[in-house]
Amino acid sequence: MKSPFFTKFTLKMPDSSLRIHHLSFIILLLFFACKSLGKKDQSATPSIKDKTKTDQPMPALPLAPDYAADWKIVDSLDSQGLYKSALEKVETIHTRARADRNSPQAIKTLLFRGKYATMLDENGLVQAIQLFEQEIGVAKGAERAVLQSMLGQIYATYLQNQRWQIQNRTPIPGGEGGDILTWSAEQIERRARALYVASVERVPLVRDTELDAFRPLLTPGKNDTIDGKPLRPALFDLLAHRALVFFADEQNYLTEPAYKFEIDNPAAFDPLERFLKVNFETRDTTSGKWLALQTFQQLLDRIARVESVSGQPDKVFKNIPALIDADLLRLQFVRNNFVGEDKDGLYLRALEVLHKQYYDAPSDAEIAFKIAEHLYNLPTGDKGSQAKRAVTECEDAIRRHPNTYGAQLCNNLLETIRATTLNIQVEEAYLPQTNLLVSLSFRNLPGVWVKVVRVPEDPDLWLKINYEQKLAYLNGLQGLQNRTWKIADPGDYQAQRTEIALEPLPTGNYWVLVASNVNFDPKKGPVSFANFNCSNLAAVQYGQQGITHFVVANRQSGLPVAGAKLESFSRDYRNDNRNRLVGTATTDADGMAIAAMPLNSYGQVRVSLAGDSLWVGQAQTYNYERAEATNRQVRFFTDRALYRPGQTVYFKGVLFKNKTDGQPQIVANQAVTVKFLDANQQEKGQLKLRSNEFGTFNGAFTAPGAGLTGSMSIQLADADGVANFNVEEYKRPKFEVTFKPIEGAFKLDETVTVRGEAKAYAGSNVDGAQVRYRVIRQARFPFWDYGWKSFP
Repeated sequence: MKSPFFTKFTLKMPDSSLRIHHLSFIILLLFFACKSLGKKDQSATPSIKDKTKTDQPMPALPLAPDYAADWKIVDSLDSQGLYKSALEKVETIHTRARADRNSPQAIKTLLFRGKYATMLDENGLVQAIQLFEQEIGVAKGAERAVLQSMLGQIYATYLQNQRWQIQNRTPIPGGEGGDILTWSAEQIERRARALYVASVERVPLVRDTELDAFRPLLTPGKNDTIDGKPLRPALFDLLAHRALVFFADEQNYLTEPAYKFEIDNPAAFDPLERFLKVNFETRDTTSGKWLALQTFQQLLDRIARVESVSGQPDKVFKNIPALIDADLLRLQFVRNNFVGEDKDGLYLRALEVLHKQYYDAPSDAEIAFKIAEHLYNLPTGDKGSQAKRAVTECEDAIRRHPNTYGAQLCNNLLETIRATTLNIQVEEAYLPQTNLLVSLSFRNLPGVWVKVVRVPEDPDLWLKINYEQKLAYLNGLQGLQNRTWKIADPGDYQAQRTEIALEPLPTGNYWVLVASNVNFDPKKGPVSFANFNCSNLAAVQYGQQGITHFVVANRQSGLPVAGAKLESFSRDYRNDNRNRLVGTATTDADGMAIAAMPLNSYGQVRVSLAGDSLWVGQAQTYNYERAEATNRQVRFFTDRALYRPGQTVYFKGVLFKNKTDGQPQIVANQAVTVKFLDANQQEKGQLKLRSNEFGTFNGAFTAPGAGLTGSMSIQLADADGVANFNVEEYKRPKFEVTFKPIEGAFKLDETVTVRGEAKAYAGSNVDGAQVRYRVIRQARFPFWDYGWKSFP
């Protein structure tokens, strides 16, 4: 059934492997309608460890019909745009599925009913979610759990897509209405979280329901099985992984309590047997991190149990691939959210224990990949040794378990580690006939080929050649220098830097090409190239009154160069987009010259002398003349920033204007009109004043005694400048509290005594008053001087 309202859900834990091995729900994207979903919030989030409920599983019939003929009719009506007729047919299928107790088909009809509701009705989105809520109210067993998981995702994704609009809503203490048109972000997330928790709450119920029972709702994924064993054998496995995606991706829409849960217990990294016995205590039972740990414990406990093979009770097995997959996700999640010390070391040791335990299992290649990836990406330590060990781990895993998913991951990582890189940096200009040093950064290269070519001084050269053709053009020029450089690569897979020398060159414009292959072919390896000049000339430019000036000097001695020619080129954008010579100038005895260009233009400048030339940068000329500033400005001063209604607002102003050189000039003996504006920007008063010989004036207004309070202002009718202040009803404090300075230093867990005093403004002590206080912790960061070359 093709429809833009459907998508395939694929589980992906944050920062986990890129495997797409899961069976995945086809879920309705109701949230794209940008409307609302909803029903009133249910009770508080239930405990995920509540196993007292004894609902029996109600899986679909083993050979439940798929109603293919009926769905073909729905598909035909949909393709013709007959959505109302298609909805009527879906309702018929729904009635039949309920009569047959065919849960998968009933859920499928629910998805299509929601889809057509959003297409046929303006409020269809709300109706679609109400359908889910109603079905959850009457559904039982595994079907109820599936619907809860799907609706939880709809709420969560709606919030994610509309967070820019929803996050500014203020929670309403007395209730937030019947649908999410009025719900705050906190309310929506709380509802989504409650649904996900409920979907995995009845562990025995969904654990005993095989995933095949819901095959019509599932889409096979790549690597669903490892070594012949499914990675999601039971419905609980799929629902738990879906819930983990939500729990692990906390958006912090919920108000975090002071006792919020943090993963700081190193036992979260313990081997499986010990991890299952850890009790992560917290008062913050709505924490996504805490819920994720509880879900991991239930999921791993279910997979780790010895199970009988269907139809062969005398044979038992452990689903090792599923166990390794879930445990790797657990360790990755804990590492990403651990707030204690040495989380990288704890994570690595946990992986090594798992690696040793399942060394011969095909899925061990995934463990080896995780170890190698972690070692290679560690920000500290001996990067070279860690990279070498990562290569060893990957090569060993590929040798022991070829053609597995983990081996593919290891191959990809090896390509990244062994990738070659090459980059060169050159000076803008070198002295002619001297050895030239070029900075070379590289990785995983034993040597490079170097070629130097000369290019003409044509200012339009690169206008004629596209950027994609630049390398081919340079490679086609005759090389003035061709040689091979061997590089002392230490073999640690790290970026290195060295310098290579070019032979002396005469004056001119050159390019140097460095490559990892003799043909300088980018398809066979990295190629880097850069432009430089050889010249005895150097130039410094500066602007003055809108005109660009140049000082030309000898590059070696620094002495000024007289008689050098400055040529200015400007691009003609209106005609052929070419650079044209628009003016020339000659440096004086001090090496100084002004770029000769038309007024209000800019372009490139080239300096030349006796066959030696150098492009020295951009120049511009524009009309710097500025008319006399006539706009008057004022700076106001008030006696305070906050007034009560009815109080007098005293002000003083300074009237001035800016001269042509940018300096202020007072405006004396000028008439001014001062206005008082209230919080609605309505004029409440006006004064006619005159500035004195110092350009100042003063006066007073009475703040409004009634009406709206808030931000008010004083301004002139004929000058720029305003004074803003607040008029508010506020209670003047009768006493103040001060704390004595704390003397000495304290260690962790020591008792700190703080002394304070409460005194009335009259000077008397305040006794018998109730004292309330709170202690807060605040991060303190040192102020680094940004002028330092490096940070401590």
